[in-house]
Amino acid sequence: AATSQLAWIPTSGTSVKSTVKSYAANSWTLDKITFTLSKATTGKIQFGMVAASGGSANSAKLVVDYVQIMGENMDVKSSLAEVISTATSLYGDGSGVDAATLKAAIDAAQGVYDNESASDVDVLDAQSALEEAMVIYRKQNASEENPLDYSQYIKNPSFEKGTEGWSVINLVSQSNSSFNKKSGTYYLEKWVSSGSAGSASVVQVVKGLPNGQYKLVVAAMNGSATTNNHTGAYIYAGDMQTVVNGPKDYEVKFTSVAGEVEIGFVGEKVSSNWLAVDNFRLYLIGYVGAEEILAEVNRLVAQAESLSQTMMSSAASSALKSAIDAGKLITTTSTDAEVQKAVAD
Repeated sequence: AATSQLAWIPTSGTSVKSTVKSYAANSWTLDKITFTLSKATTGKIQFGMVAASGGSANSAKLVVDYVQIMGENMDVKSSLAEVISTATSLYGDGSGVDAATLKAAIDAAQGVYDNESASDVDVLDAQSALEEAMVIYRKQNASEENPLDYSQYIKNPSFEKGTEGWSVINLVSQSNSSFNKKSGTYYLEKWVSSGSAGSASVVQVVKGLPNGQYKLVVAAMNGSATTNNHTGAYIYAGDMQTVVNGPKDYEVKFTSVAGEVEIGFVGEKVSSNWLAVDNFRLYLIGYVGAEEILAEVNRLVAQAESLSQTMMSSAASSALKSAIDAGKLITTTSTDAEVQKAVAD
């Protein structure tokens, strides 16, 4: 037995790999992959195998022959026409934020579509550019009424891979249906027969997050469905929190300008005997421009100045003062890198 290593690996983008997990002895096995390129792309084709156990010395030898790359022509202009139609609907009456930029991208793509001598590469490049313009436009026009799902930034958001990607204290994976807000097969819980469930937490630092206004939604519970007056549990994102009580979806809104944010569910000496949590979701609900970024930095500076009035070591006080000074240097013309460094400090 052996696992195929046949794959298309682009210089950038998503790889496509074979799903073959074994080869019949003394016979040929057709191993193939299928992938689509929507623009001129560089990359590599690889093939081989990984022995199932004991290393290659203890496995049969793999023989490869008749390697082929077979292409199928695409009606690239029909595909471009579909994207132009979608972009035109997205543009609507032109009242959205930076609609002029999207309109310019639509017009450029239309020009390529109308050009009878445009090559397939020209058409694919035009489609790629218009799709990118649509992504940017959607980000700029995200709102509570028209959110963009960014849950892909959260690792293992519904605990279907156990606690992979999370830092967990005093919570265990559970597969029953007692928690009626769970999604999928598993959720996390802490339960005791009576008294207080004590303290527990599940935490993750979400990285690579674009600047924006966000809403974190979490299915959580502190106590049973018949009680709504328990204390000690909350969900959070950064320094923003929402108290958790009976079983339902809870949300907390926050602004991210640092490129990452810590999210989680926490119980601190809770008054109930049962904590449960599942199904973390993240939505972009607002674009942040220079003014919004500066406002968020100023909010953090004010928090830090308040903290500086409390008792702390001289080293901590000096580090906090440096961070405050760095934050005060941020302006509407500061780069994302400068803002992220100041916020991180």
